[in-house]
Amino acid sequence: MFIILTGKPRPSWRGGFTLLENNGVDIPEIVKEAEILTVYATDTRYPGDWEPVEEEEYIEALRHAKTVFDWVSEKLKGKIGDAIDPS
Repeated sequence: MFIILTGKPRPSWRGGFTLLENNGVDIPEIVKEAEILTVYATDTRYPGDWEPVEEEEYIEALRHAKTVFDWVSEKLKGKIGDAIDPS
């Protein structure tokens, strides 16, 4: 996504939204709220004694993921054809 939106090769380090914003991509606040998903990705990446995710947290995570997916899909529309159409 980075190279498509900015026209620049992606740096070797990861920076999420900051990386995109520093390269001229405007990110809506509602999309930035999805940064909470990082907790799920990092905390569950390695074995450990993690608390189960409650149904309310699960539903909120799905809502955030859909928001990000929809935003990215819209940003990429016309740039990579219909490859991202989930239907």
